[in-house]
Amino acid sequence: MGIFSPVRPFTNAGQRYSGGLFIGSGGDWLINSRALTIRPVGSYTTDGVVSGASGNYHDIVVTSGSKGRWQWSGYCLTMTDCNGRSSRVITFPIGKGLALHRRYFIRTEVS
Repeated sequence: MGIFSPVRPFTNAGQRYSGGLFIGSGGDWLINSRALTIRPVGSYTTDGVVSGASGNYHDIVVTSGSKGRWQWSGYCLTMTDCNGRSSRVITFPIGKGLALHRRYFIRTEVS
């Protein structure tokens, strides 16, 4: 956990962002990986995979993805999928000086 100060709003599209998470304890583990691709034409796609093992269940794999339209407003990115479900995230670049090599995403609302 940390406290981040936004450097500037999200200003460009046409990029791919990815991240993940690993949780493990004893013989149980879970890996989550997600990717978001946004295009300048206003469309997006997401891809994700979750894999894990717990107790008698080993190598569980679940994949997911969505696509739809996106819209920016300052630090907020709103994504609406093909079924009309909206998700809003706060996003801003983080880094030191001019080396802004990461982007922080916080999911704030789903409707």
